[in-house]
Amino acid sequence: MFRGKATLFWLLTVAALSGCAESSASRSAGRGGPVVVDADRCEVRLTAVVQKTDAPRMADWGSATPALLGSRGGKYEEYFVFLVDAGVKDVYDALGRLGARSTRVYALAEVDRHKGLRPDNTPADYLAGDPVQIFVEWEHDGQTRRLAYEDFFLERVDVGGGYTTKPWTPHFVFHGSGVVNKKKTGCIACTHDCPGGIIGNNQYPLVEPVPTLRADWQKLPPPGTAVTVVIRPVPSADTTDTAVHANRERSN
Repeated sequence: MFRGKATLFWLLTVAALSGCAESSASRSAGRGGPVVVDADRCEVRLTAVVQKTDAPRMADWGSATPALLGSRGGKYEEYFVFLVDAGVKDVYDALGRLGARSTRVYALAEVDRHKGLRPDNTPADYLAGDPVQIFVEWEHDGQTRRLAYEDFFLERVDVGGGYTTKPWTPHFVFHGSGVVNKKKTGCIACTHDCPGGIIGNNQYPLVEPVPTLRADWQKLPPPGTAVTVVIRPVPSADTTDTAVHANRERSN
């Protein structure tokens, strides 16, 4: 009896720490529907397809505003390497059901006061929220392959007047600005700290700089490949932060 209660307490504690608000999973076999909220694994699963475009960052180095992971029907659809079937608002709501929290959102009119990398930057110059991990899964030779979103791209940086190639090392956070600000970009996970999507790379401050990237087609599945995009929130935000409540109010 005691052991059973202890086990139940442990499970409830793990669930509380995980940030997953769903009481049970809505997991589907295979790829499932456009959006699957899996509370057991604390992740959102999205059906998607790989598309190769002539947009910047596909065949050569480039910096561009659109995300590389976004929704079908969005303004920047042709730029997305991973084209998701679900809408951005559906993805935003699904992450919210798992307890993912946004703590700093800026309207577009506020961006100019915070953008750019400067000596006087403060944490207020970065969008903020729970970090997220993003993976892509697909079938290859009868096996399921899985890589992190960032593994499909390389980054070029200026070092002492020359350029070097490095792994892309973003820090993705769930901020929700694209939904809060009612943008129609279709961007889900931006390459930089952009208020037009719902997940941003706040490795750098708002809007600038934008990383210079190139797709690694040695790792990317061939165009037309059906994939599953997996987004897993990692709770870290302070639930007492008033911005959490303010952001939710602005999105309604």
